[in-house]
Amino acid sequence: MDAKFSDITVIILAGGQATRLQGSDKGLILLSGKPLIEHTLEQIRPYFDSILISANRNIARYRQTGVTVVSDSLADYPGPLAGMLSGLQQCPTRLLATIPCDAPCIGKPYFVTMLDHYNLQQSRACVAYSGTQMQPVYTLLEKHLQAKLATALANGTRKTRDWINSLDPLRVDFKTDDKTFININTPEELQYNEQRLAEIKNGP
Repeated sequence: MDAKFSDITVIILAGGQATRLQGSDKGLILLSGKPLIEHTLEQIRPYFDSILISANRNIARYRQTGVTVVSDSLADYPGPLAGMLSGLQQCPTRLLATIPCDAPCIGKPYFVTMLDHYNLQQSRACVAYSGTQMQPVYTLLEKHLQAKLATALANGTRKTRDWINSLDPLRVDFKTDDKTFININTPEELQYNEQRLAEIKNGP
């Protein structure tokens, strides 16, 4: 049976250390006067009833969004895979969509594309590509993969790309200039995307 949006839980990954942002909590960094997490939630709330936030700091602040917050079950910030595992463990639906907290322009078309590809291939894992570049935290995963991920983490796997590749995932291609994949990992990228976001929001 084809999956629908109602079969998807979205988890926003905001549990990292953001070392290149001087250790700031990335999801709470202001972009155009609003925390990144709020930009991202604005984009997905109209379409999904089941949403999670993966966070390991400022839990109370994230809970103020009204979204369920899950934390890593593993210590010492093992990376996005730990957030994905928490999401799969808490996921009440058959599919989990993972996205980063710096996705202020992700939009409905992204999820439509991912879901259409999943329904055509029935792959247990889909991962987005921007041109030739894998976007390893932009995935669509079947819930049953939680056991496989737990095992991988227990065996020392930490690189998201490595685990995703081990699944022989379905590649979902997007344009190289797709605004979906805004990355904010440094103060310079934050400044650059202040102007870029304004241009995107305001249109031509």
